[in-house]
Formats: sequence, structure tokens, C-alpha cells
Amino acid sequence: MDNFARQAAAFSAALFMVFVSMGAAPAMAKDDEKISARERNKITETIAELIEDNYFDVEKANSIANALRREHAAGTFSDAATKVQFAAALTEILHPHDGHFAVIWTNGEHTPDHHDADWDKVARRTNFGFEKVEILSGNVGYIRMTSFEAPKIAADTAVAAMGMVANSDALILDLTNNGGGEPDMVQLMLSYLLGPDPKHVGGLYWRKDDRLQQYWTLPFVPGERYLDKPVYVLGGAATASAAEMFMLQIKNHKRGQLIGQTTYGAGNAGETFEPSDEFEIFISNGGPVRPQDVYDGIGVAPNIETAAGEELSRTLLLAWDEILKTAKDPLQINAINWAQARLSAEIDPLPLSDEDKRAALGDFGDRQIVLRDGVLIYERGRRAPEVLIAAPDDVFFLENFPGIKIELSRNKDGDVTQMTMTWQDGHVEEFPRKDL
Repeated sequence: MDNFARQAAAFSAALFMVFVSMGAAPAMAKDDEKISARERNKITETIAELIEDNYFDVEKANSIANALRREHAAGTFSDAATKVQFAAALTEILHPHDGHFAVIWTNGEHTPDHHDADWDKVARRTNFGFEKVEILSGNVGYIRMTSFEAPKIAADTAVAAMGMVANSDALILDLTNNGGGEPDMVQLMLSYLLGPDPKHVGGLYWRKDDRLQQYWTLPFVPGERYLDKPVYVLGGAATASAAEMFMLQIKNHKRGQLIGQTTYGAGNAGETFEPSDEFEIFISNGGPVRPQDVYDGIGVAPNIETAAGEELSRTLLLAWDEILKTAKDPLQINAINWAQARLSAEIDPLPLSDEDKRAALGDFGDRQIVLRDGVLIYERGRRAPEVLIAAPDDVFFLENFPGIKIELSRNKDGDVTQMTMTWQDGHVEEFPRKDL
């Protein structure tokens, strides 16, 4: 799909330019230049003509171009004294019509393009979008992708990532900060998840050559496919373009759960045009043709909504619950139960009253529980003190040592009489209270 990957850069640029227009940047950015009314007039009209000639939906193209002209005639851009401010103002007006519109002042410098001959050198520095691949507690696979790079440069990395998680019992794909990229990589990744029978996973109409380009899952992928196991995809407001395409197809084919917040809503494809030698504009000259593939201006809604920043932890709890339904290995079951208790305590800490906190204090020989600034602290000799994370039933976890659990025992009067420390491998030590 020609130039679709450029959307990620345009998405970031659009946000930057809107922030500039809202006053998030200085009035005169570094190396910014003044702009004359004559130059504003010329560039505005050139952009309107570019939209009319290239935007994929002809009827909408004329409507957007005319709306831009009306804004210009009304003096909307007259307060833009510099070229950065002007680009930001144009982006702010165009953006509601299409999430990919972005006007940038380049100062005559070339903007890196996913189709440049040396783009693979740029993409390699981010591991072709595969930022993290690991196996989490309970045998949950985790892949964090920040972009969808073209398979011609990133296929080996994608295959390696899927091979790394092939033996996991559930898979989490984290796209919360993925601005998009190439749908060919979307196609490849979906092929691992949707099975060998070809499935339609999107299509775009390209106005330039009156062409329909369709995407189907591949009949062959290197290594094992990831089938018949739970899949969770994380997304949110910073998830855009091809990353949204991936999430929407997961939803369309009912292959997994989408967790997080509604995505950005940049659902068309396009390329960069130059209204002058100092400005660039990204225009969507391709768009989806099936109603079930449309998400521009809408975004992709999650199956389960979470607060931003809690996507992974909430999803881990869901994945562990699903794995426990069929788990047989006692070691895996123990690991999941332990991790669930610890993570639940972290994300939903048990509120303790001042009385509860005072009741937990005590001297257990060479170990103590003390109260500092309203926080319960575990201490042992000269070792670094550890914040205690409270769980139900007088259970606590150490903030920096997830493999250790503390349980407090009480007598009939409610006084703490003993501290029991349990390690995840089953080792147990008991420490009677000394200061009763």
C-alpha cells in the first residue's frame, strides 16, 4: 500500500501542530520565520486545490476545500504571524475533516519517508517497531509494538517475535503508543492469529489510479501460527492508523479482546504533497470501501474499557483468569495465583485506616514494621527499607520484591503476634513479635 506508512509521521505531526496552535509552544519557534498575508493566501489556495485533486472522496474533497477557503476569507489565519503558527492553524481547521490532515513547515528540509531507500536504517533503531517481547508471569506472551513497518525490512523481526511467544498460553499485543505504519505488516501479524484459511482483513480505494487494493491473510507464515489461545490487544488515544486497522480486524473476526480506550480515529491512507518548497501536507488519497472497515473520525472502541496506564495490569488479570480455567500444572497455577494477588494489591490497594496501620506495627527480632509519613515500611537491619503493599487478610507484599509475601497473625484480642514470610518457591520463615 503506497505511502500508507507515512500516516504515523503525519499523525504525530498533526498533534504537534495542534498543540502549537493552542499555545503549547512559544510564539516564535526555533528557526521559525514570519509569513506574509500574500504567502498565506497563495498556500491556502494551493492546499485547497491539492485537496480537490487528490482527496480520495471527490464529493468530500470539494466540501473540505471550500470550507478551507471560507475559513481563510473569514480571517481565521490572519493572526498566524509565523510559518509554524500558520501550519498549525491550517492543521487545526483541516483535522476534524480527516484525522490524517497535517500541515508542516519544513523550512525546505526533506521529511524522512518510510519509502526512502535508507528507511530501514531508521526503523532498525526501534527494532522495526517491536519494542519489547517477553514472557510474563503465568506464561503470558507480551509484544509491545510502536509501529507497523514494511515486511520487506521487518518480516524477520516479526517472525522472531511471534516465535518467542509461540509457547505462551495467552498473548497480549500492546499498541497503546503505536501511530501506525504499513498494512502489509498488519496483514502478516493477523495471518499468525487468524489461521491458514484466507480471511479478508481490509481494502482501500485509491483515487489516483481508480484502484481497489484488498488485504487477505496469508496462506503461509514462517513458524507456528498463534491459534486457539486467548489474545488481547491494548489500545488508546495514541493508537492510530494501521494500528487501528489491526485492532478493528481483530474485532471484526472476533479473534480477541480489545482493552483500553477508544483509539485516535485516523482511518484513511495517503501521502505527502508540497504546496510550496517550505510546506508539506498529508492528504488521504485512499480510503476504506467496506462499512465494517471504517474508523476515521470514530476510532475503534474497546471491548473492555480501562483507565489510561492500567491497560496491561487489568489485561494480565483477565489473561490469568482465562488460563486458570484449563491449567493443570501446579507450578503454573501457583505462579498465577501469587501474581494475581500481588498485582491486585498493586492496582487496587487495600485502604488502611490509621488504626489498621498502627495495629500492624511491631518488632520481629531483626525485622520491624514501622510507620513513616503515614506509610507502612518493612525494615531489616541496614538493608534498604521497603514499602508494604496491603492485601486482604493481613497480607502484605514488598514493593520491590514481588516474590516475597508477609502475613501477620493475631491473637484473640486482635494484637499481631507473628510475622510469616513466604517466598514464591514455597520457602517459609516465621518471626514472633518481640515487643508485646
